[in-house]
Amino acid sequence: LFLFICTVRFNFNISSFFLLLMLAIGNTSAAQKQFRFNEKCSAAYLQIIALKLQPAAKILAAEKIADPDNLAPHFLENYIDFFTLSFNEDSKYYDAVKPMLDKRMSLMQEGPSNSPLTLFTQAIIHLQWAAIETKFNHKWTAGWHFRDAFKLAKSNSQKFPAFTPNKMITGPMQMVAATIPKSMKWLSSIMGISGSMQ
Repeated sequence: LFLFICTVRFNFNISSFFLLLMLAIGNTSAAQKQFRFNEKCSAAYLQIIALKLQPAAKILAAEKIADPDNLAPHFLENYIDFFTLSFNEDSKYYDAVKPMLDKRMSLMQEGPSNSPLTLFTQAIIHLQWAAIETKFNHKWTAGWHFRDAFKLAKSNSQKFPAFTPNKMITGPMQMVAATIPKSMKWLSSIMGISGSMQ
């Protein structure tokens, strides 16, 4: 439950900053897989954080057709699934969208190696699915998603130390890791997760 609450709060708290991040990075070169947070993607993101998910989905679907090499719409679609499953816990919807997870992760991995968004987006997707799996009581799967998010965020922090959004992931995640009971520390050690409340 604490992991789910932290993830929901994180996705709302990061909204304003992440929108500025989108505008700051803006459009990158075409003809290759890139994160182009253009006007359409920014509009879709505003709809998502306002929980107007269907209008956002329509914008993103059109953007994927207009710019097939843009990774941003695929990333933002995971936000739609995250909020939908967070609030309605629809098992049929879960079964329908779960296969999209691997596809989106593969797409994010195609991002530029010199962009902090490549690992950042992967970490966010894993963190969101950790919360989703927690909602559906899939605790073991949630734990592995959390572990993958933790490692990706940590790696991104080391690779791009000046990329401020990294801290917006690693900080809350370390706090969650610090709440793991002593009786379960062996499991967190195996998963490579550690944290501090300081």
